Amino acid sequence: LAKAGYQTATFHTNDVEFWNRDELYHALGFHHIYDKAYFGEEDVLFFGASDEVLYRETAAALDKLAEHGPFYAHVIAMSSHHPYTLPEDKRLIDLPTRYDDTLVGDYLVAQHYADYALGLFIEDLKERGLWEDSLVIIYGDHLGLPINSLNQDDHQMLEEVFGREYTHKDMINIPLIMIVDGIPSGEHQQLGGQVDILPTAANLLGI
Repeated sequence: LAKAGYQTATFHTNDVEFWNRDELYHALGFHHIYDKAYFGEEDVLFFGASDEVLYRETAAALDKLAEHGPFYAHVIAMSSHHPYTLPEDKRLIDLPTRYDDTLVGDYLVAQHYADYALGLFIEDLKERGLWEDSLVIIYGDHLGLPINSLNQDDHQMLEEVFGREYTHKDMINIPLIMIVDGIPSGEHQQLGGQVDILPTAANLLGI
């Protein structure tokens, strides 16, 4: 994408040295790196600032990048990461009381908050005029609730959610969503992997 004239940037609210990402991002050729030094310590959850702060400040940075032409942004959200125990003001969904203080309940609350914050980001991009001319790709970087960490009650609650047993296949099935304004939505059931993202995105971008 850089060779095609895109500015490239990566966004993560944690310290860039975690997992040697400072070395990784330079090796990959990113032009701009935004980490804890940019996002600060406002509204911290687990590893860094909340998804609301992440998306708000990322949108502001993208607005500035857009002044210089097309951009590629890689944004890593963390509020839905294990251990999923969000503070009360982030618990925006009402679940049956039997879900209180359970791994499944905390997971559902965290994912709901992540969806809420992502929705705010999308609305912000639309208000800034960045949405219509963008390809937006959303994916999970690793598995969902680990089966080996679930007790019998957890399994029963997940069976309520799924309408069937929660399986290893469910655990490792990671969603991949590609959104292009004006292209009708649809669901594809075939298996894929991260190796498929580049050629698909490059095709949609006309590169």
